Amino acid sequence: MPVSLVVVPPFGAVVSLVLSVLFGAVDTDEITDLLETSPDPIADLGSSLR
Repeated sequence: MPVSLVVVPPFGAVVSLVLSVLFGAVDTDEITDLLETSPDPIADLGSSLR
C-alpha cells in the first residue's frame, strides 16, 4: 500500500508533464523559467537546460 503512495503520484506527474509538452499545452521555456526561479540545486538544473 505505501508503495502506491510513493510511486504513483510522481509517475503521474511525469506522464502529465510529458503529455502537456507533446500536445503543446506547456512550452519548454515555461518549464525552464519555473526551474530557474526555484531554490539553488533545482535552479542550476533549469539554467543548464537552457
